[in-house]
Parts: sequence; structure tokens; C-alpha cells
Amino acid sequence: MQILIFWPNEHMMTDAGFRDIARVPAIFDENWKYQAEASWYLRDRFRGEAFGDKESGRYPTRQSLETFARALCDFLEWCDWAQRPWQEVEYTNDLINGYQKHMEAGTWSANHRSLAASTINSRIDEACYFLKWSVQKALRPPFKAKTRTVSRIVGGISVRSHTPQEIVTRIGKVRADPMELNIPSADEIVKWLKCVKLEKGQTKALMCELIVKSAIRREECAQWRMWTLPLSRGEWSIYGQQVTVKIEYGAKGPKRLGQHGVEIGPSRFVVIPLDLAERIHFYREFIRPKIRMNYVNAAVDSTERRKRLRQVEHRLFISEHDGEPITGKQLWKAWTEVNIKPYSGWSPHLGRHYWSCRTLLDSFREREKLLANGVVITGDWIAGNAQSDLLTIIQPQLGHIDTQTTNIYLRWLQKMALGDKHDDQWIDHLENLDVSREASHD
Repeated sequence: MQILIFWPNEHMMTDAGFRDIARVPAIFDENWKYQAEASWYLRDRFRGEAFGDKESGRYPTRQSLETFARALCDFLEWCDWAQRPWQEVEYTNDLINGYQKHMEAGTWSANHRSLAASTINSRIDEACYFLKWSVQKALRPPFKAKTRTVSRIVGGISVRSHTPQEIVTRIGKVRADPMELNIPSADEIVKWLKCVKLEKGQTKALMCELIVKSAIRREECAQWRMWTLPLSRGEWSIYGQQVTVKIEYGAKGPKRLGQHGVEIGPSRFVVIPLDLAERIHFYREFIRPKIRMNYVNAAVDSTERRKRLRQVEHRLFISEHDGEPITGKQLWKAWTEVNIKPYSGWSPHLGRHYWSCRTLLDSFREREKLLANGVVITGDWIAGNAQSDLLTIIQPQLGHIDTQTTNIYLRWLQKMALGDKHDDQWIDHLENLDVSREASHD
């Protein structure tokens, strides 16, 4: 049985007096039978009432709600497939030895392949949340997930993050394989961007280039405003060959209302290459107006043409096909669905890793030039300088960086800097890093 997610019309819900849940999806089965308990859970999840005193303190975004809903639907579909009512599901026998093992084996996946550890763990977590909630609502017998308390360093690379914290973690989680970064060469990026331009258009190619040269998130790129790069070149904040801009639309984190009633996240300043800023400015001044005019002229009649002329769109990047703003999903498809790309699995999130690693490597090469001839480069020397770059350059640009990602970047830099040489000091340094498994994702 297929479980469906239905998104209501926010305006109609608000007008009907349901403003507090107007943004929350409802759950139906394939026969459009309303799934009352699952829908109730999502409403409580949105309000922050699902976990008692463990609520996050802020409303989840639409993307987060969709993630919760999809995971819940997958669990309910598995229950139907396994002929195990969710009211009777137990932690070890059903979730770990059933649902989880089926996902690991590929038995419960569309392509019959094992799912990623992060996907499996997040689905089991959501199932546990739902079942615990259902106990609170007297919808089923007691349910208890097995947990343990561990001391772990969580967070990024700041001094403050080195303080151990007590964390309750679920027993039975799938351990992820250590991530080995595959960072494309500059030539591979150039070829890929050319392919995006030829197959998907110059606007989407410009957006892809913006991500790999600034490490902004996919949604931050899609939500880039007309004024994100100041309209007047005289107002640009230029230092050397870089321009600083403020990112807040599409940013992850607590939301507040910005200009024109649009939600914005926590703001941060990022730098982009000056030559890229010039091309974004050119796009804004000359290319975008042409795309917009084509959109207006394509109207079926004069009434529609006048309507389109009156429309105001503050998002910068618009489709050359229909003049509409390019969404994050459309950007994802343009990024991934081209004939030439660095490798299979290349994604916008990996574009952020690309920028980070290339920035670290460029900084290392510059410092290397300053060393006297004959000086032996050690792992400690690389790590010390890289930690400084991570704190002062990488972390502010990305918006955050966790301990696991830090370790991954350091390993990649060591590989690029020292090749196949195994430096004992470097290995000792990495072994002393406490890698957090509670990594956050874009």
C-alpha cells in the first residue's frame, strides 16, 4: 500500500481558521483514506509538541517537514508490506531486525540496493519518534528504544567545541563507512560547467559555478536576490580579487520575516571571486531582462501580457525556458543530469566540499612557497595551518563545520600534500581527533 503526502493550500487553510497548521501536510493512503494518527503526529511535530521538553524551540521548515513526512510514510508502507501493524512494532525485533535489515539488504528499496547509513538511521529515528509519541497519546502499548549515554565532543573546530558533552544515542544504529572525499580537478569542473551551459542553459551554469566558487548551499543559490550583490558596483565590498556579500535567503536555521514578507535564515557574509561577481552583474543587467521580456512576449494575449509585466520577481536567477525562478530542485537536476560530470554522484553538497578542499590546498601551496629549501613538511605543520584556515576561512563561509567534516578535510589535504608518504606525526594527530558521528548535513 502506498502512503501519500498531501500539502494543503495555506491561504485557504488560513481563511478557514486553521492558520497554526496551514503549512503542515496531511497523510492519506492510496485510496485517499485519511491517516488520522500520522497526520496528528506531523501537526504536533510542527508545533514542537511531539517530544515534550525536547522540542527544538523553532518551527521546522517546509523541507524539514517533508523529510519527516517521507520517513514516516516509508515506515508505514513497510509496516503494511511486512504485515506488522505499527501499534505492535517493537524496537529490536521489528525496527532493528526487520525494517533496518531490509533497508541494509536492499529488500526495502526501490532499486533493491542497500541504502546509505544516514538514510537508514534517519528513517529508524523518525519511526521511533512516531511510536514514542503514539504511546504518549495512548494509541498503542509502551514502546522503548534502547539507548546509551556517551561522552562525545560535538561541534566544529573552535576551542569551545572541544568540551565533551553527555549525549544519549540510540543503540543499533548503522555505522557509516568513513567518507573518502573525491574532489574533482579544476579541468574536470571546467568541462562539467561547459556541459551544463550547453545542455541546461547559461543561467543554470552560472548558478552551478557560484556554488563551486563560494560554497553556498543549493537553496541559498536558488534564493539569491536581485540585491544580494549590491546593484551599484560602487557599493561592492571588494578586497583584492574577492567581493563580500550577505547571505540570508535560503539559509538554514531559525527563520524570520525579511523584505516583502519572505522568510530568511541566519545571515552570514561570504566571499565570491571578483570576476564571477562581474559576470553575475552582467547577467542581472543584460541577460535577465531579455529572458524576462521573452517571458512577457510569450503570453497568449494582451491581458496575460500586462499581468506578466506587472509581476515583480526578486529572485535573480530565472529560467530561460519559461521566465520563472529556478528552484533548488531544478538546480539539482541541472547539476546532476548532464552527460559530462566529474563522477557519478557529483552533487551540489559535494560542490561545497570542493570549494573547501581547494581553498585549503591553495592556502597550503602558498605557505609551502615561503618555506626554505630543504625544509621537511610534516603532518603537524600541515594540520596546524589547516586548523587555522578552517577556523578563519572555511567555517565562516560554510556557516558551520562539524568535527567529522574537519577530519575528512584534513585527511584529504594530507593525501594531496604528502602523497603516499605516511607521516607518523600526522597519523598520531588524526587518531587524537574525536570524530563526531552526529554530523549535520546541507
